Amino acid sequence: MTRMGTTLTTAILISTMGLMVGCGDSTGTTPTPSGDAGTDTNTPPVDAGPDQTFDYVINAITVDSAAGGMAPNPATSTAGVTGFDLDGLKSTPADAAMRGSAACSHADFFSTIDPDQNTGNCVAGMPRGGAACQGGVDNQLPEIANTIMGFGTDLRMTLSEQVAAGKVAILVRVTGVNGTPGPTLNDSAVRISVYPTSRPMFAACSNIGMPGQMFAVDNASLNTAGDLDSAKIQFDGSIVNGRLRVAPAAAGGASMPNFTFNLPIMNMNIPLALFKTQLRVDMTPDRGANGNLGGYAQLAPLASMLGVLLPAGIPPATVQTVLQSLVDVQDPAGNAMGCSAPNGGISLGLGFTTVRAVIAPMTVMGALAGMCGSN
Repeated sequence: MTRMGTTLTTAILISTMGLMVGCGDSTGTTPTPSGDAGTDTNTPPVDAGPDQTFDYVINAITVDSAAGGMAPNPATSTAGVTGFDLDGLKSTPADAAMRGSAACSHADFFSTIDPDQNTGNCVAGMPRGGAACQGGVDNQLPEIANTIMGFGTDLRMTLSEQVAAGKVAILVRVTGVNGTPGPTLNDSAVRISVYPTSRPMFAACSNIGMPGQMFAVDNASLNTAGDLDSAKIQFDGSIVNGRLRVAPAAAGGASMPNFTFNLPIMNMNIPLALFKTQLRVDMTPDRGANGNLGGYAQLAPLASMLGVLLPAGIPPATVQTVLQSLVDVQDPAGNAMGCSAPNGGISLGLGFTTVRAVIAPMTVMGALAGMCGSN
């Protein structure tokens, strides 16, 4: 293993972990491929009942994998992966090459939990979801995770351990809910606030995953310290057949990041921004299942951020060249050079579950001494 390979892989791990911590320290039941969760309905959702607020904490984060620990391959995958159609293309292995720069030469996966990301009828257990399926999901995170695993670091296990130890505590507040969360609830307008840096207010980490545990929002998650209504990450959304859905970025807003946070790496605050971020999860009063989070990071800023972490003598262009192989989202969209350095985006999709949380009215700065996550 070369020094470059080791260092770059470590840098990618740090950034990927930071992404989870960013989503998480900065997002159940068995998926039902043919069910209604996540599908569009012909009848607009109907609001009913008084506005309510529901608070959750992410208690599990997953990165897709396939048998034998290999990253999913769009040409052979028999299970849909997490993530979303971020580029508006449904690229098969064959037409990915034909479309060239428009498809970034990457085929798309199919989704079993959000079938509106596909075209046709996709069935889990069949290669590429079956002959009638054309998936649109963009997700290179499994490839990144398995590349890192080849160097002896299990990203999937690390993420699980970080959540279980209270190091990653991501709170999600849903306001304006008109009714009781469940598979029959439809609500056309809710507000979603994400508090990426939050702190457990209990000593025993074994309590993580239990409904009703108290967490405090760290001021790092807020535009105004102490003001829970000033979350840096907020979305408009809806609930369709019990599934909470973030409203996709409008055409004009798609050019701006909608999930931004700082990564503390080697005593530096490294900003990382995700574009076209989507979030969905099946809601009940106590839990959230089949969570799906996806967005993409721009190649050039990501390469630049990783470049400053490399030892002297390694040109930044080398980092960009390595990351170029992961570009699968044309950015800028419609630009013939949108998949060629320094342009292009790298998609990241992950799964999660949530459990009901109690958010303390007072915010904090840093981990609380003696509480889970403080060590």
